[in-house]
Order: sequence, then structure tokens, then C-alpha cells
Amino acid sequence: MIAKYHSLLDKLEPFVVCYNLLEKKRVFNQKISDQMIFNPVHRSSHDFINKLYRLDQLSFGEQGMGMEKWVFFDCAAMPGFVMGFAINADSLDPKDQLLIGQTQGFFPVSMYIAIPTRMEGTWFGHNLSSLNSTLVEPLDGLGTLTKLAALDFFSIKKLQGASQWNSPSLGIHTRFGDLKLLSAFTPIHSKAETYCYECEVQLDLKPTVVQSNFSYSLPNIQKLQRRIEAGEQIKIKAFSKKDKIEII
Repeated sequence: MIAKYHSLLDKLEPFVVCYNLLEKKRVFNQKISDQMIFNPVHRSSHDFINKLYRLDQLSFGEQGMGMEKWVFFDCAAMPGFVMGFAINADSLDPKDQLLIGQTQGFFPVSMYIAIPTRMEGTWFGHNLSSLNSTLVEPLDGLGTLTKLAALDFFSIKKLQGASQWNSPSLGIHTRFGDLKLLSAFTPIHSKAETYCYECEVQLDLKPTVVQSNFSYSLPNIQKLQRRIEAGEQIKIKAFSKKDKIEII
């Protein structure tokens, strides 16, 4: 693991929200403390899970994609898991403390949610959120670290997911393997400019590639959708820092 992830782990605490977690494991040789394992049906988990709702609002509320509480419980915490990292609020800048509404104790700064599908061994990535670009506290690489920790902890080998073309998370998702597009334009989603993908997970983290042959635009993704529906297999091979994508 590269050095910047080690520096993140030095100041963060891993947590898990999961019903019936049968085995308490370690995250990158760091034990998850009993106090950071939360059962969604226990009242003792209420305060921390309320902080996850705050994290979700800070991450997606302005996009109109914040989760309802019932969605978090019914569709995430009970059938799947929530995993991420928290930071001790008393180490944060006062501006950060004001934003999260907390000056002491742990506050979650990232989470990854995955849900098992009807296909054995395949999970659906429901949510990846990080306060990396929101807080004054430097947390570069937190989104990638969070997804890496979750996929490794739960031994996920095959992953489906959905995200928006203009989301910076595309650069994270492609680091775990080529993304086979299941859809490029998804009008039944709240955001029609959403792609859905399937990925054979690799945990050695592919580097971001800057070469590209596809420029994101509404007409272009609609063309991709027509090609997919005609039976063509299309993959996103790598995400470019220049907001262009390599399609194979």
C-alpha cells in the first residue's frame, strides 16, 4: 500500500455497520474495536448511525441524492454492510467541527455500502462517500482507501455498481478493474446520466491512465447505450484525469 494510505490509517479508525457479523476481522492488520462495530437493530448504534446520515447529506444532499433513513436500513444496513473510517473530532480544525456539528468523539468521514445480489458471489456497490474534498483536514485518497478496505474485508470478488458520468468516483472505480458497462444511459434512475457496471475485482489497484478515446457528453453516452442494447460488450478501461475515458 502506498505511503499516503498509511498516513490516513494513522489518524482514522475503521468501523462496520452490519447485521449478524459472524467474524470480527482486521483491516490492513488493524483490528476493528468492539466499539466501532454497530448492529443496525440495536439502540446502542443509533447515535453513530445518525452521524452516517449526516455524512450522507454532506456528500450527496446538494445533488438531491441523499438517502432516506428507511433506504439506509432496508436496502443497506440489514441486507448488506456499511464500512468506512471515522476521525476523532477533537483533532479537527474548528471549521470542520462546525460543519459536522461535533467537537469530540468519533465522526465518520467515509463509508462504502454494498448489497448482495441474487447472483451468488456478486455484490452491488450502493454508496461510496468521502469528506475528502469537504473538510479542511487533508484526507487525500480516502475514497479509494475506503472501497479497498470494504472489498477486502468482505472478500468481494465480483462487483456491480452505478454512478454518474460526471462524478469523480469514476476514477476510483476503474482502479479495481475494467468496468463492463451494463448501461451507459439509465433514465429510470433519478439521474439519467448514470452508468451501471460490472467488475471482476482486483485489489492491487490499477494506476489511473491518462490516455483516452471517449469524451463524456449526453449524445455520446446515448450512443453507447444503443450499442450495449444491440448486444455489444463495452468496457471502461481507465479514467483520465482530463475528464475523458478510454473505452474498449
